[in-house]
Amino acid sequence: MIARSFATAALTLAACSATPPTPGASDAGDGGSGDAGDGGTRDGGGTDGGIPSGTVFCDLPGGAATGLTVPADLCIHKFAQLKTPRVLAFAPGGEVFVASPSAFTAGGAPAGIGGIYALADDDGDGVADAPAIYARSADLSTVHGLAFVSDHELVYTVGDAVYALPYASGQRTGDTTARAKLAGLPTGGASRFTHTLATGADGSLYVSTGQTDNDQCPATIRVGAVLRVGPGHDPAGDVVVSGCRNPMYLRCAPWGCYAAELTGDGWSGIGGAEKLIEVKDGADYGYPCCIDHGVPNPQLSPPPSPAPGCSQVAVSVQSYPLHDTPFGFDFDVPRRWPAPYTGGLFIAMHGSFFNHWAGERVGWAPVDATTHRPTADLATLVGGFGMTGPVVGRPADARFSPDGRLFIADDQGGGVYWIAPRTLKKP
Repeated sequence: MIARSFATAALTLAACSATPPTPGASDAGDGGSGDAGDGGTRDGGGTDGGIPSGTVFCDLPGGAATGLTVPADLCIHKFAQLKTPRVLAFAPGGEVFVASPSAFTAGGAPAGIGGIYALADDDGDGVADAPAIYARSADLSTVHGLAFVSDHELVYTVGDAVYALPYASGQRTGDTTARAKLAGLPTGGASRFTHTLATGADGSLYVSTGQTDNDQCPATIRVGAVLRVGPGHDPAGDVVVSGCRNPMYLRCAPWGCYAAELTGDGWSGIGGAEKLIEVKDGADYGYPCCIDHGVPNPQLSPPPSPAPGCSQVAVSVQSYPLHDTPFGFDFDVPRRWPAPYTGGLFIAMHGSFFNHWAGERVGWAPVDATTHRPTADLATLVGGFGMTGPVVGRPADARFSPDGRLFIADDQGGGVYWIAPRTLKKP
């Protein structure tokens, strides 16, 4: 994946209604004191400095993840306990940066710190050292998307904009007064603040915009969309994908970029499904006019004609049961995980807020190495999350670290976890 500095080069730049906070949700302090004894904090002194090359990650001593289940050929460790870890990003130096919005997020997660954490494991025991707060301020109440687009810039989103901050490798505190605005984002009305970011193989920076349920057909083009932002593009972003409800989480692989699209909450009786969609210029996914490719929305009066409108709606990559709510996802791009997981797709399913969080889990599906399409439905990779436990939580993001571990954020319970095959060694 090519990363380019916005400060030095022009780029070819290409979820859920409200529920009250749930009993048992974490309210750990700024450093995660709520559950430090179960893998929350450690003192330390460079990242992974204590882990020799060739060490089997599952043999690391720290972070027992009580209550969560994984297949026998994997292990899961608790890395940190935070307030509302929502989005993960890996810094060039290996630190895990975590967005923690304090504004209310649809689905009822507790308020975070209104800032960005920086987590390091300098002593190499598999558990984060005492979490540093990279940045925290009133203007970060809606911080959500994070991306390191080069070794020198951290890009993040708030409700109304995309900003870039100067960054130096190893830096664990930052100053948001040094930020530069890359793009303005739609606000008000049906708009959501929960944008995310992804960088394509050509250096293009993408940002998502979501909306609440509505029946405006056709929809507003910049709300429920994926935009390309940065120098040389519209100050409000160039529209790449339109006709979405909430393509909240984005991820790019060397072969293409994707979004997890959360469809209409009220579409359970008319064939609605959550989707993994491909980010391609000009793609229109039809919301709210069309339920899917070739399927007009019968709830609209009069319903839109199936031709040519809905017959031109883009076809999704994979679909999931409505209200399973796919959030963050990633691919095993280096193909370091053994069979049957090699090259697979891994998704944090946030679950249904309608039905006692039904469906929350981390799932995975095998992916064809040539077509890059899933070849089977999602299977459960991590179980044990739920409203009544064993772990009171809901997975919100899933992201591979450069060393091959899969990191998971639980925005409800506050845990950050990592998963590894029992054969995976530090490179």
